[in-house]
Amino acid sequence: MGGLGSGNKSRISNTMTTEEYKRIDIRFLKSLGVLGKYRSGILSWSCNGSQTGFINYSISPSQLNLDYRFRASGEDWQPVKQQIDLIQTNCNYGGSRMWFACPKCNRRCGVLYAGGPLFLCRKCYRIPYTSQTKGPIDRLIHKLHKLDDRLFDETGYRKRKGMHWSTFDRLINIRDDLEGRIDQLIYGLHLEGIPRGGYTK
Repeated sequence: MGGLGSGNKSRISNTMTTEEYKRIDIRFLKSLGVLGKYRSGILSWSCNGSQTGFINYSISPSQLNLDYRFRASGEDWQPVKQQIDLIQTNCNYGGSRMWFACPKCNRRCGVLYAGGPLFLCRKCYRIPYTSQTKGPIDRLIHKLHKLDDRLFDETGYRKRKGMHWSTFDRLINIRDDLEGRIDQLIYGLHLEGIPRGGYTK
């Protein structure tokens, strides 16, 4: 069973921002070709060539299942099994997009964060984007945050009322580009096709 959280703080810190948490990105899963299929294996994170955490996963067309251990600072390892629903929405000009449904608030989102024992959306963990600093990652994340506020209504799921579909689709493409640039700068998230049962603790 994979391990997650060793050395993490036992609660969310006001000084920690999105780029400091392990996360799962729906677009990365799409790039690996596992969405809409039945697959299982390991999700792992690395930093400077060294593995910093890994968890077991299995995926179906409608759900992502995670199986791992979590440990807050100074506490024992605890087993965690988490089910995350997948939502598919149709694009206005054809095709479709896949999203996570946050397990706590059910909000549609593209990224879930390990801000505690479960992977939840940024808003549920109240994880801030970094706006106080002026690094390249911070600027991109701040732009993404502002774009989300412009695109989606209070549910975080539906297009804002009054916005034309052509404008929405254009901004979604800009959003995708921003997320891709952020991913390139932040985490080395790797998906390894190791069948379930083939891991070492």
